[in-house]
Amino acid sequence: MKKDSIGNSWFKGMTFIVTGGSSGIGLAISKVLSKESAKVIAVSYNEEEFISARNELGDLQKNVEFFRCDITNNKDRQSLVEYLRAHTGQLAGLINVAGITTYGPFFKTPIQAISRMLNINFTGTILFIREVFPLILENPKSTNKYLGFVSSTSGGAPFVYIGGYPGTKAGVEMFLRSLKLEMPEDVKILMIRPGPVKTNLYNNAVIAPGSNISTLFKFEKRMFISPMDVATPFIQAIKKKKQGIFYPNFTTKLLVKLMSGRLLGKAISKRAAMYMMQE
Repeated sequence: MKKDSIGNSWFKGMTFIVTGGSSGIGLAISKVLSKESAKVIAVSYNEEEFISARNELGDLQKNVEFFRCDITNNKDRQSLVEYLRAHTGQLAGLINVAGITTYGPFFKTPIQAISRMLNINFTGTILFIREVFPLILENPKSTNKYLGFVSSTSGGAPFVYIGGYPGTKAGVEMFLRSLKLEMPEDVKILMIRPGPVKTNLYNNAVIAPGSNISTLFKFEKRMFISPMDVATPFIQAIKKKKQGIFYPNFTTKLLVKLMSGRLLGKAISKRAAMYMMQE
């Protein structure tokens, strides 16, 4: 495999922790890291996904270890910290992918669903970073330490009928930008903003009464990208020692600019709302 500025010589033997690592974008990131000869601790609360994830990884699973951990649970986070202290080698990075969403009018969305989304996407993510990332800071052998976050285009531009989801993404982004000011020079914080991705995010969403998510797919289907379309540029950005906020491709970046425009953004949101509420 061709090496670049970091390449296998840096990834080999380094361990990355990936939340939401058993499916979707998290699994794709675990796969790309494994191809780069890195070791991965794939964290997820859903043990049922571990078997299918291993099957998808094939021979690459030799570099990936799955660990059951609910990032919103204090005891689970502590168990992971204890495990990492006792069993892992050179911790080089933490990539936060875990997240859920809701669909439909905010005031019709069940409060329990909103609360769970906030706990996973925002509170749980920040507390997980607080407890796990210090272990990476303690690694004296890695000249680059990465704190990664899979955000969303909705973290940079408003979108109708996805409730508090954009707020959780924008909130974590601002948290990480602020945290960067406290970090040593060898810590790089990298955030990617994908648009619609073909994952279980939509299948697992809580749908507000009167909403129909299947019609939204008709609106967004031409914009869907695969999890690998997110994972590959993300790991490439790490290899190039990049940091900050970026997009997986030009089309996604253009989408954010269009949505941010006052008139066009309003027109796009209005049409999306029409699709969302069709029975």
